[in-house]
Amino acid sequence: LAGGVLFRNWSVADSGLVALGGVGSVNTTEWSAGVEFLPDPARPFRRPVRLGVYRTGLPFPLLQGVGINETGISAGSSLQFAGGRAQLDFALSRVWRDGGAGFSERATLLNLGVTIRQP
Repeated sequence: LAGGVLFRNWSVADSGLVALGGVGSVNTTEWSAGVEFLPDPARPFRRPVRLGVYRTGLPFPLLQGVGINETGISAGSSLQFAGGRAQLDFALSRVWRDGGAGFSERATLLNLGVTIRQP
């Protein structure tokens, strides 16, 4: 199991951005949680199942006083090969953004990672 909370103090830049004609900035809080399930604990690198979720606010709103929130969920696993010297990690994620006033985005992401270990 894993989890985290992160607070970012973006509002210190607000007055400078507004002075330059921008909308400004707001503080953000992000939380995340994840779990990894090992079907065979004796061989932890053999097809682990990973699940995760997060929610965060974005620091730069589109409209004054209207925050933007992003939510994501993901599922993934990994495969080890070449005698344990190479590993392929992959995850499929779905992300939603809501910026109020009719602004929204949806995305499906495929993340791939390759690890090669020296003998």
